[in-house]
Amino acid sequence: MFARFRDENATISTGHSFAPGFLPSDHVHDQQSPNPSSEQLNSSTLDRVDILALDDGRQLAWSEYGHRHGYPLIYLHREAGSRIEAKLLHESACAAGFRLIAVDRPGIGYSDFKSLNAIDELVVDYEQLIRHLGLKHVGLVSWGAGSLLAMELARHLKSRISIVNLISPQRSHMHLPGIKIVRGSFKLGIRLLLSVRSRKMKAGEIEYFLRWREQLCYADRKQLDNPWVSSLLIDVARQSLRQGTAGAAQDLALSLYQNSMAVEGISIPVHDWSDNSEASANQGVDKRQVNNGLLFYRHYIKRQGKLFINRSAADIFNVARQSLALSPVVCDPQHR
Repeated sequence: MFARFRDENATISTGHSFAPGFLPSDHVHDQQSPNPSSEQLNSSTLDRVDILALDDGRQLAWSEYGHRHGYPLIYLHREAGSRIEAKLLHESACAAGFRLIAVDRPGIGYSDFKSLNAIDELVVDYEQLIRHLGLKHVGLVSWGAGSLLAMELARHLKSRISIVNLISPQRSHMHLPGIKIVRGSFKLGIRLLLSVRSRKMKAGEIEYFLRWREQLCYADRKQLDNPWVSSLLIDVARQSLRQGTAGAAQDLALSLYQNSMAVEGISIPVHDWSDNSEASANQGVDKRQVNNGLLFYRHYIKRQGKLFINRSAADIFNVARQSLALSPVVCDPQHR
C-alpha cells in the first residue's frame, strides 16, 4: 500500500555501513554477538540496522525495537513494506515486555534480492536468523501479507515458533497459474506500475501523499494527521524501494498469488486481529476455535480503520503475553 517512493540519496560505503539520506541515524552492523547491552532501545538504536550473512552468501537485514531483554517476537512486514513499520509498535512492546526483531524481505531495505517462486522459500532465512541470535523459541507478529509468511514459519519451524499474531492478515488471492512466464509477466507489470508511481511521487511528494490520504476512511486519515505516523509511513515506502522495484514487486506478487493461509499442522495459539469491515463479512465465526489441536482466536477492532495497528498495539501485546502460557512450545520443558 505504501510502496510508492524510492530514496535516491542512499549511499553505501565500504564494508557494511550504510548512510541513507532520509534516515540520518541509520547504522548497519555485522552481528557478532546477539547479547544486547541496554535495557531498552534508545532513540539512536531505533534506526540501527543489523546484517547477517546467510549461508547462500546473501545479506539479511533487520532492526530491533521494544524491550531489549523482552520475549522475542519476529515482526513480518506487510506487502512491499519494510522492517521500520515495527516502530509503530515500539512503545507498546516495551510496556508489555516484548523484543521486536523486524526483518526486511529479499530486495527490500538492506536485504539482498532473491528470486522466489513461493513464500515458504524464505523459511530457511528465518531459521538461520533465529539460530544466529541464539533464541530457543520466538513468537511472530505480522501485518498484512506478512501473515502468509507467519503461517509458513509456524508450520515448518514447529519447535521454534510459540505464538502467532496476525494483524489485518491478507485474505484475497488471485490464484494465478503456476506457469513461470505468466507469473514473470505479472511481476514485470507490478514493477512498471511501481516505477510510474515513484516518478509521480518525486514530482510532488506532498501532493501525492495527500491524494492517497483522501482515499482512506476517516479513522485512517486521523492516524495520518499525526506527523510522526505519516513521516514514518513515507520512510517505510522509501525503504521498500531503496534497491529499486524488484523486491517490492516480488513481495506484492507473492502476496497476491500465494495460496490462502493454511492452518493444518499448527498447534500453537494463533490470534487474528481484523478491522470491523471484516467482522461484518464473517458473521457467525466464533472468536475462539479449537480444531485438531489449533487454538485460533479472532479479534475484531471496531471503528479504527485499516491502520489500527498503532492504536491497538497495547491490546495486541497484552493478549499475546497472556496467550504465551497456552503455547506447547513455551510450556514443554524440552523447548526451554
